[in-house]
Amino acid sequence: MPGQARNASGYVGGSVANNATAPSRQLPEYESSREAKLRRDAFVRKLPGKVQGSVVELEGLDVEVSDLEAQFRRERRQLERRFEALYAPLLARRATIVTGATGVEARAGEATVPDFWLGSMKAETAVALNIMPKDESALKLLRDVTCSTLQEAKGVGFCLQFYFAPNKFFSNHILAKTYYLSGSDTEPILERAEGTDIRWKPGMNLTVVVQPRCSDPCPSFFRFFDTLRVSSDPALVNHVADWIESDYEVARAFKDKLVPHAVRWFTGEADDMEDFRSDGSCRDAEEAADELEAARFELALDAAVAAPQAK
Repeated sequence: MPGQARNASGYVGGSVANNATAPSRQLPEYESSREAKLRRDAFVRKLPGKVQGSVVELEGLDVEVSDLEAQFRRERRQLERRFEALYAPLLARRATIVTGATGVEARAGEATVPDFWLGSMKAETAVALNIMPKDESALKLLRDVTCSTLQEAKGVGFCLQFYFAPNKFFSNHILAKTYYLSGSDTEPILERAEGTDIRWKPGMNLTVVVQPRCSDPCPSFFRFFDTLRVSSDPALVNHVADWIESDYEVARAFKDKLVPHAVRWFTGEADDMEDFRSDGSCRDAEEAADELEAARFELALDAAVAAPQAK
């Protein structure tokens, strides 16, 4: 488990057997595999005995470094939660100004700054690519978005909450997406992302197109609230890699940009288009969006086929 301490004090230097083994330690996730250990053991066995002992000592130091990294991540999350508590009154005041109301009414009534969140979202490219014209009527009723770091007991990650005024599309007041992560702060690994089951009102589901005999999935921002579980099957992971990457990119856009600084995106002061234009590896936006939706549809189809087999 990330952040779990390991005691390296039991490892000593000096002469060791030719098949010296490494201390039990937290490897970086990209090496956490049986193959990595076999590769390490095969290499160390070829070294002279004294060198093997030195390598084991170095690995013991590496354990201590890993423990400090884990401590840093724990304390960083504690610091994030502390400052989230300090931000909260300011962001609550923002919600009051946007809606012209206080308390529960601030997230349920008519907005005094129309389309504040829709305008902010459409200004951030990663988010805007997922907003379809038919989504806008529902997103006009978005009153607030918050982000919170998970408590340690719940895991490592963060939760986004979207507060909507009463509307004709769904009965939920809050739509949420929670991201569970492992790995380091600089290279997080997405374990799963759990979204709210949207309670659509009859005939108002924005994520499907109703056909005479069935309903077909269609592009919509509200697919962001789909629950995403990363498969251990490499073939399936590669198959939906674009979806996974795009989904997490949207989440980070809310967490790092829109939730703390929505007004900058609403007014146009913040602009990321130059980043997209200067990125030589960036594909055409429409083509990327089409490929993303194709991956989503294929994954939904795979899940539908697999569901009866799981029963």
